[in-house]
Amino acid sequence: MKLCYCPTAAGLELVLFGNAGPLFTGSLAGLIAHGVKPALVIIDSQQSRDPHDARLRPVVEGSAEGYAFEAGIDVVHSSPRNRAQLHARLAQRQPALLVVACTDFILDHRWLHLARLASLNVHPSLLPRYRGPAPLFWQVKNREPEFGVSLHVMTDVIDAGPVVGQSPVAWRRDQSLSEFEHSIGHEGGRLVAELVDQLSHGATVRTHDQCDMQASAARRPRPADLGLDTTRAAREAFQIVTTLGQAYGPWWATTDRGRLLIDAVLGHNDHSHEPGVVRGGDGLFELGFADGCLRVRGRLTE
Repeated sequence: MKLCYCPTAAGLELVLFGNAGPLFTGSLAGLIAHGVKPALVIIDSQQSRDPHDARLRPVVEGSAEGYAFEAGIDVVHSSPRNRAQLHARLAQRQPALLVVACTDFILDHRWLHLARLASLNVHPSLLPRYRGPAPLFWQVKNREPEFGVSLHVMTDVIDAGPVVGQSPVAWRRDQSLSEFEHSIGHEGGRLVAELVDQLSHGATVRTHDQCDMQASAARRPRPADLGLDTTRAAREAFQIVTTLGQAYGPWWATTDRGRLLIDAVLGHNDHSHEPGVVRGGDGLFELGFADGCLRVRGRLTE
């Protein structure tokens, strides 16, 4: 697939669409930092609400609205209540590029064909690996050594379209998951800005198809996915739980005294226990792993 654009005096119009999370906010910040101002920023929510209510809330510095306000970019709030009107507005506007960065709203072909050149997605993995809505969860859970971001053309098959560009992103030790997701978005914004620069100068940009044989899925985590493997090292479990937190529900482990539901991890040590053996009580436990112990606050269930 090739992307090409005939430069005009008005310039290449880009619309950014997504939720207000760190990937979306980072993408907007990355675009602005590299000299690209979207013509319109659409902040989407799955909750039905009056989009005009957002005008009454203060703009928070460092938020998506904050970046847009400082750059003088128009912001529209989208929800099931006004999506039909928004679709009609974009159909009339016909932006050159529609760029999506994290949303629970699945854009079907009616939305994907609104852009004159292409609808693109900023995805927080090195595709074709970890296609789906929870790539960071599975990359952390699987202890992947490398993280990154992909910019790809959106098609009817989620996260499977031709890739425009990719870039590895290093995870600094002092970064939280949210901060790292913002960094990934920022790098994704840079990839979009690079594409806009190439197209604006009349270049033809070639994409490359993904290899489905190398693809892996990153579905939403289920309760069963939050079980800790005590045959591995305690320090690995500590890093996984402290990195991902409780956003997907409580972590748990199967022990010699039943299932241990973990409310918080307090630390780990090199004391040798048998895997799955738990000691302690009154809400404080030491859980044995093949290498070391995990100190947790939690409760035992049958």
